[in-house]
Amino acid sequence: MLEGISDIRDESDRSGMRIVIE
Repeated sequence: MLEGISDIRDESDRSGMRIVIE
């Protein structure tokens, strides 16, 4: 999970964070 979150945040900090929270 941590690895995936890091990848998402790298691609889109704002969008990624929202996706991770959901």
